[in-house]
Amino acid sequence: FGDLFVKYGSNSASGGYTKLYAFNFSDNVDFPTSTSYAWNSYGFGGKFLVVPEQSKTKVDGYFLYSNYDIEQKELDGKPRSSSIGGFNMGMNFSYNFKKDELKFGMEINGFRTIFSIYNSNDRFISQDESTTEINGFANYKFVRKRFVANLGLRGQYYASLSNQSLEPRFQIRYNPFGGFGIKLAAGQY
Repeated sequence: FGDLFVKYGSNSASGGYTKLYAFNFSDNVDFPTSTSYAWNSYGFGGKFLVVPEQSKTKVDGYFLYSNYDIEQKELDGKPRSSSIGGFNMGMNFSYNFKKDELKFGMEINGFRTIFSIYNSNDRFISQDESTTEINGFANYKFVRKRFVANLGLRGQYYASLSNQSLEPRFQIRYNPFGGFGIKLAAGQY
């Protein structure tokens, strides 16, 4: 087996940061009279935060990719395998008013699965599927003494299905005195 994990981080004087990482994990096992297995998992990613000096805006983002593969070999020598991989990336913007905050951003996700096997009737079965999602959101946080409200809207687009949805969200919280609060939330998900 082998395990490798690498991480790098850096902070800026204004409060921002950059973080990067990568990994690779693998293993093999061989049972001489029956079967052998081999699997490997790897990925990389990072995130960042930019806080411009004398600005009320913050920008943060991230990107990720990972993949997992497994293969099985029986005595018949025919390969059987399964794999799943995906990526995720997004960027968010936050603007601070005196008490309120406006946050908006977008995200893209993608996944792929691959499956191959020989069944007990010696029939080869294979499936290769993938999907992509794109979404965006906006949220306004309204803060007054004992009252906080979040008004939000999220839009989703499922590319492989050619389907989209619009999802409004609402949350209100009232704190009449310390340690006690009343909260109400509604939305379409």
